[in-house]
Amino acid sequence: MNKELESLEAVHTHTHTHTHTHTGSLKEKGVTLVALVVTIVVLLILAGVTINLVVGQNGLISKAKEAANATNKVGLKEKIDMALTDYEIERLTNSNITFKEYVENNKEQIGIGDFKIIDENPSEDVQFIGSLDGKIIVMKTDGSYVLTKSENLVKNGFGDNGTENFSDFFNFENHNRTFKITNSQRYGATCNEFIKIDNTKKYYQSIIANTDNVITDYFMGIIEYDVDRKVINNIYQKYVEGSLTYLERNLNDGDTEIYLNDIDGFIKNDIATDCSGIIVWNYKDSTGYEYPELTYSRNVYMNLFDDENDFDIVNKKIILKEPWSYGKIEKGTELSQCYDGSSFNYGVIDGKITNENKMYENIISGIKDTGQYTKDKFCYATKYVRVWMGFNYLDVPNVTTEIKDIIFAECE
Repeated sequence: MNKELESLEAVHTHTHTHTHTHTGSLKEKGVTLVALVVTIVVLLILAGVTINLVVGQNGLISKAKEAANATNKVGLKEKIDMALTDYEIERLTNSNITFKEYVENNKEQIGIGDFKIIDENPSEDVQFIGSLDGKIIVMKTDGSYVLTKSENLVKNGFGDNGTENFSDFFNFENHNRTFKITNSQRYGATCNEFIKIDNTKKYYQSIIANTDNVITDYFMGIIEYDVDRKVINNIYQKYVEGSLTYLERNLNDGDTEIYLNDIDGFIKNDIATDCSGIIVWNYKDSTGYEYPELTYSRNVYMNLFDDENDFDIVNKKIILKEPWSYGKIEKGTELSQCYDGSSFNYGVIDGKITNENKMYENIISGIKDTGQYTKDKFCYATKYVRVWMGFNYLDVPNVTTEIKDIIFAECE
């Protein structure tokens, strides 16, 4: 009996010891597995942070590229400054040498890559316009400069091929590649080609011009076009601020009243022709894209009302001068009071020019966030531009204008 009890106790002791030992091993393995998973997760997070710090939008590589680009630009200016200094020294012994000849004779020494002069001393404020590795550089007499990111996007902008791309310019002087326009009445002209652009990027535009009559007015800049190459006048984007509302009822042909959700924002007194109608925000281009409200619409309807008597404030409706005849517009469609104004972007010249050659320039960057005119932003729908010039807008007799070095290019 005692032997049997001892045997049972031995079995029990062995079983208990074995079970305890096995359970302890699982716990240790469990803890190790959790620790391993946590370690891997932490490493992945650290790796993600590190990768973002290195290659992210504001990462080390991006910052390094920006720094390198800045250094390259400074380096280029220093090299050109040194070349100009050396050139002035060279002229002491060889007064007939031009800067273009000096650069061509000393390219390797200067170390500025594929560089050539396009126009030297073209105006009182420009030392030279040159080409550098497919980009345009404009060096000013005050020591500042413009370096574009692209070549000149205006075909024959430097007049190398006569009046090519400028068929509106009937006179041309070949010896200094200058377009001459002589007229006694206002005269508008554009380049022939459509220049495709990305309106989220920055562009530089300039022109060198003079006139023999400083009394008259000039307007020079760009005409903007949408994806269908339809001209974008201000009427297709400009509106009375605060007048955005929507139709409370369908508007059908034959209707004599327009019912709106709100008319408080409309101009009601002393209504000029340019705000006597509505711009309806439901325009689709040929691709099927419908433009958002307050951006662009060719659905503009003018001369619908005259004065405050055409507005019923209580019933929030406009009484039309003539029955509606432009097709059905659905209830809920958004619209604003239209507001016509300046037609094109006169960012380069808006007024008078001098009787000596001078550079006129503008930088256009980003998209307008309102329908109001601004020379330094593109219209929302702009996909193409054409260089545009308006001459002698005061109709002064026998005015001659000379223009040259027409530039439009993407810039930093």
